[in-house]
Amino acid sequence: MRYALAFVALSFPSSANALDCGKLLEVHAFLSRSQFQCGFNGYDQKMINIAKECSSEMSDAAMKRRFIAGGQKFADREKAEGHDALCASVLQSFPNVVSR
Repeated sequence: MRYALAFVALSFPSSANALDCGKLLEVHAFLSRSQFQCGFNGYDQKMINIAKECSSEMSDAAMKRRFIAGGQKFADREKAEGHDALCASVLQSFPNVVSR
């Protein structure tokens, strides 16, 4: 997956300043949608904290655009790959962020 930025973010306790917050929020939106659509029970608190920090550094309009883009990426991939395949891929690609 293209979302290696999320792994970078999770490697640092407070890393929003060093990251592209827009990209991170897209990843967060994608993974959040995955959590609910795929029925994942767990979501890493560190990712949530970094996303909150990033959100505070962006305008509401920019943040909304990034969340919409991340959610749309989930929808596009779900349509292309199929629901079950995408959910399995997310679990495999982001074991430190989402879990069953």
